[in-house]
Formats: sequence, structure tokens, C-alpha cells
Amino acid sequence: MATCILPTIFEVSEYSDSCTPNSLPEVDTGTDSDFYDTDLETEEIANYGQKDNDKDKDSTPRAEDIYICKNVYLESCRVDYKKDWCKQEIVPQTRIVDSLASKTINLQYRSLGASHMTPLAKSLQNNMRVERLILDGCDIQAEGMQYLAEGLADNVTVQFLNLANNNLRYEGAKWVAYLLLKNKIIKHVILSGNKFGDDTAKFIGGIIEVNNSVTYLDLSHNEFREKGGQIIGAALGENYRLDTLRLGWNGLRNQGAVAIGQSLQYNDTLKVLDVNMNGFGYGGSLALKISLKENTTLRELDVSNNSINWKGAHLISQGLHDNTGLEILRIGKNSLTTTGCMDLVEAISHENSSLKLLDLQSVSVTDETELLAAAISSQREFRIQHGGVVTCPDTLGIREDKEPNHMAKLMKFIKSSMIRPLELLRDFDKTTKNSVSEDEFVKRMVKVGVPLHKFQMRELAREVCGQNGTDDVDYKKLSDAVTDQILRSRESVYKERDEKRRLKAYNESILGSGLPALDIASKGHGRRTASDASPLLTNREGSLSDSQSITMTSFPLILDSLLVGKLATDEGIDMVDSSKSTAKLLLSRPLGDVSKKEKKKKKIKRKKRPLEHPEGGTCVEVYS
Repeated sequence: MATCILPTIFEVSEYSDSCTPNSLPEVDTGTDSDFYDTDLETEEIANYGQKDNDKDKDSTPRAEDIYICKNVYLESCRVDYKKDWCKQEIVPQTRIVDSLASKTINLQYRSLGASHMTPLAKSLQNNMRVERLILDGCDIQAEGMQYLAEGLADNVTVQFLNLANNNLRYEGAKWVAYLLLKNKIIKHVILSGNKFGDDTAKFIGGIIEVNNSVTYLDLSHNEFREKGGQIIGAALGENYRLDTLRLGWNGLRNQGAVAIGQSLQYNDTLKVLDVNMNGFGYGGSLALKISLKENTTLRELDVSNNSINWKGAHLISQGLHDNTGLEILRIGKNSLTTTGCMDLVEAISHENSSLKLLDLQSVSVTDETELLAAAISSQREFRIQHGGVVTCPDTLGIREDKEPNHMAKLMKFIKSSMIRPLELLRDFDKTTKNSVSEDEFVKRMVKVGVPLHKFQMRELAREVCGQNGTDDVDYKKLSDAVTDQILRSRESVYKERDEKRRLKAYNESILGSGLPALDIASKGHGRRTASDASPLLTNREGSLSDSQSITMTSFPLILDSLLVGKLATDEGIDMVDSSKSTAKLLLSRPLGDVSKKEKKKKKIKRKKRPLEHPEGGTCVEVYS
């Protein structure tokens, strides 16, 4: 590896008009057709820079030798080929040679393989020009990711890294974690389409919790599913740097979807969350309802195509009713029905709502919903997108209050007017037969102001006295009818209460299956150890259990001192028996253990102070 030493500005000026990293010249990265170029180089390109090696070693260094590192790349191609005679010759890529002096290296869809990553990584190790590295669809695999991670670990200029569609899988995820735990410059990372599954979620979760420089992370088109979603959700609740997280097309469902939704309760920095094309369903909607009531920082949420029906829409609308920060909600391509759409629009009609776009793509709405959306648009900036207006509502999901019977309406009037049922008939009973005719019954009901039409009063009279075979309203039958109505009302109240109790228990079981329960006793008492780590991260299959922890042997030895030293104290990594090589990297605390003020203080150097253990006994060292 060549050592690059920056010269003075006067030494470089004769080779380049702009020599400082802050004022790098723009270089054309080529047309779209170049993305598919096989780049078979001529002998002249392959021997590029050979003359430079024959120059006097004491001569003035060239700009490409100092911070562009073209010769480092070309020399690495030759050295790696001579190292092993059976290896296929590494032909230098014109695109790489030319792009090392620009801000962007775009190698999209060039299928370089792992072999080309070694010279590229070496040339980037000390390169001071490249800020964007695009390796989408280059098939670098895990081996190439290892070379790239070692080369970029100490790079100080690359901020944008696109590693999409490179088949990295489990082993490649280890080296992604190594790179992003060590490099603090990279801010924008794309890892979509790399076949990351539940087993790799512990590496990705470690990145999300520990790394405090990445602001954009794209993990879409992977295979995290349920268990992976739990780990990523737990890590997201601890993250305080991400602005954008994309998790679309990952099969997140059940407990995984609930964990992602619940994490928004504790994350106060995320602005964009994209979880489209997953399986949030009822459980994920319930978690979003709770989170949207408390979260004030999220600006855009995409839950389109997530198997959310009218029940889920009603839950999300309850969260939106109290939310004041969300500006864009994409919830189209779900079976919301016209009822669910109306619930959503009604929820954002309050004056404190900040929603500017409601995307209901491919979902029909009624005239009433369209009219209410227009009224909101006249009051503030708001726009709705939907799949068209229908003349009648959907039968699925429609909620209609059951019309009370005539006796129920009569009982409601009796309670409000404080009149006994028999007093309705007493004034008309002149013969003491304890009964009145149907006409007299109706006349009395009209006189006292019972809120029924005359035909309804006659129907009520027939209901009361129809069984005795006469047209008169019998006092005893009226009294029995009132008693039956009271019993039915009580039964209905008990049934509704039991139904609410069952629904509450069901919802609590759903929410309890997502993120780990909060450990209130450990709040404010320093970093947690592995012994009191949350059950989600230590006991459940597929999470950071003892058999699946990230061990020091998974990474190069260069990372040992970093993890045991600086990261272990500054970034929240708990170490178990750091004297051994199998020390474990754990997601440190349960969610809710860090307040907003404590998160902001993480950047400040903290001093140790003794604190008495809450259960008494010896003191422990904590960070103040």
C-alpha cells in the first residue's frame, strides 16, 4: 500500500488547478451507456503509469500519486496478478482510473466481481477526491465486501456508498458492520437487494444502534421478515442519528411489524420511514396508532400495500387525530374501504394537523370524503390522491348504529322525564279495568311528548298487548315489557363490556410481543450489562443470543481495540469479558432508557462518578 503525503499547495498547483479536497473539480462520470460497458482495456491502458515507476524517486510527486492514487490502483492490479499465477489477470478499468480524480465513481451494473475490489479498495484508502462510490449490481459478494471494508475503514472523503444488489448475504453483512462501525464519515448507505435475512439482522441492528454518522439507510428488497424486524425495531428505538430508513419489500409481519411501529415511540430523529410492501396488518396498525400519538418528528410515512383493512385504518386514524408532525402519509393499495378512508380524512381535519398529502392510491372514496378533503384544502395546504369517487359506500367495514326499538326509545323518555310507566295510562283509565284502548294509549303518548310517530306508537301497543288477544293495552303486559327491556339493556351493556375487555387484552398481547418491556429499575444507572439485557436481544431465537452474537473473531484484529475501547464507552456497546476473544456486541439498553436530553449529551465527553446501587451495597461507576 502506497503512503500518500499531501504536498504544499505550490507543489500541486502545477499539476492541478484546484488541489484542496474542499474544492475538487467536477469530472464527467460518463453517459448511461457506459454503465454497461465491459471495459476490456488495451495494453496501453494496462501499462498506464509504468513510466512513472522509472522516474527518479526524489522527483516532485504527481497529483495522482498524492491524493488521487491512480498509480496505486494500477500497481495493485499488477501486484495482485503476480501474487498467484493461477488467478485471472486483473485488467485495469478505464472508468476507475478516470474517476479517481472526480467526486463520483459510478460502476453501476459492471459486474466486476470480488477480484476488482482489491485494487479499488487500495486506491481509495488514501484517496482525497472521491465522495460518492456507486457499486450497484457489481456482484462483489462477501469476499469483495471484505476488501472494500478494509480499504474504506480509514477513508475520510467517501460519504455516499451504494452497495445494492451485490449478493452480500450473511458473511457480507459482517463486513458491512465492520466498515460502518469503524468509519465515521459515510452518511448515505444503500444496501437493498443483498439477501439479508433474519440471521443478519443482528449485524444491521448493531449498525443502527451504534453508528452515529449514517443519516440515510436503505435496506429494502431484503428478507428480514418477523425476527429481523424485531431486532431492527429495537435498534431503531435507540438510534439518534438516522433521518431516513427504507425497509420496503422485506416481508415484515406480526411481531416484526409491531416492533418497527413501536420504535417510533422512542426515536425522536427519524423523519422518513418507508415500509411499503410488507405485512403490517392489524398488529402493525395498532403499534402505529400508539406511536403516532407521541411522535412529533416523523415527517413522511409510507405503509402502502401492507394488508391494512378498515380496522387498521381506524386505528391509524386514532393516532393521526393526536399527531401534529406528520406531513406525508402514503397508505394506498390497502383494503381500506370507503369507511377507512373517511376515518383517515376526519382524523386530519383538526386544526393542529400538519398533513399535506394523503396518498390513497387505488382506493375509492365517497362523495362525502371528497367534500371533506376539499374543505380541509380551503383551510390549509392539503392534497389527497385516491382511486376515484363512488356513489355508494362499501358494504365491508361499514359501521351503522343499530336502531333502538320502540320500547327502548320509550324507556329513554321515561328516564329523562322521570315518569313511571303506569302513569302514562292512569289518567285515561276511567273504568278501573287496568287497561286502555290502543287509540287512548296513542293519545296519552302524544300528550306527554314521547318521541315516536303515531304509527310507531301503535306498533308498540301491539307489541305490548298482542299476546292477550285484545286491542287494549294491559297494565301488567306493559310492566312486563318494561322489565324485559331493562334486562336486555343490561345484557347488552355486559356483552359490550366483555367485548372491550377481550379486545384490550388482545391488543396488549400484540404490543407485548413486539419490543422488549421497559426496565424501569435500571433507568438512570449507567450502561446495562449482558446479564440485564432485554429478553428480546438475549433469549429469543434469531436475535443476539449467545450462539449468534457478533464475536471479535468475526472481524479483523484491528477492530479489537476499537470495540473494547472507544466504542464500548462512547457509543453504547456492552462488552462481556473483554479479556477474551469471544466478547459479545449487544444492543445495549431497553427502549425508553434514554431521554431526549441524554441523547443530546452523548456527543459531550462524560466523566465517571460513583453512584450507590439502588438495592444498596457496593457502588458502581456510571457516566454523568
